[in-house]
Amino acid sequence: MVEKGFLRPLATARAVALALVVVGFVGAVASDASPLAADTGYSLAFYAGIALGVLSVYLGIYGAGRE
Repeated sequence: MVEKGFLRPLATARAVALALVVVGFVGAVASDASPLAADTGYSLAFYAGIALGVLSVYLGIYGAGRE
């Protein structure tokens, strides 16, 4: 069973990841830069959001297997 204290940081990490992806993508498109090319801060925020999202999902799966 997953402890309730373990879920709160995961929910926060997912929310921050979503915010970083949205801000990074919208900022890159608004500044006429490619969100896929790592040449602006917005692109780096986009990649950081993706990495944080993947990490939070991995930790959620890992945490669900604990007893």
